[in-house]
Amino acid sequence: MTGSVLRFAVGGLFVALMVGSTIYALARPTSGQSPDLSMAKPIHGIPCDQSGQIAVHYHAHLDIFTGGRRVTVPAGIGIPRNGLCLYWIHTHDTSGAIHIEAPAGQAGRIFTLGDFLAIWGGGPTTHVLVIVNGRPYPGDPDGIVLAAHELITLETSPPEVPQPGFEFPQGL
Repeated sequence: MTGSVLRFAVGGLFVALMVGSTIYALARPTSGQSPDLSMAKPIHGIPCDQSGQIAVHYHAHLDIFTGGRRVTVPAGIGIPRNGLCLYWIHTHDTSGAIHIEAPAGQAGRIFTLGDFLAIWGGGPTTHVLVIVNGRPYPGDPDGIVLAAHELITLETSPPEVPQPGFEFPQGL
């Protein structure tokens, strides 16, 4: 894949993430409106829970960069404005900390980056440079397991590295 095609593909991902989060933010009711829990439907089998029972509680961290510039992970992902429920995967602030908080019956469940991005309203995570705990991650980013203290970095438009020319000798 050429550098320009790759930049176009990852640029599309960035736009999908930003458009998805904007649509999500606009669709949430404001504090002056009456609560509407019908908008808080399960996403990837993760409900917007009203019980507040937290037996599973740990955190992962997500950094997103595009062209070397940090993109802020918004506060309130997974927390509808009406405040009457909370998705088991959510953010409270813009630090990039992802909170995984679920009831005891979910102790064996595996939560993934794909779950978080779906709750956020983001798009597919193809054609991105992914680093997990300081090491390149070659697999599908949506399948990254959100483990305690997992450090995840997505670079949606890595700085272009020039491809040096090379002529293969005859017979090689």
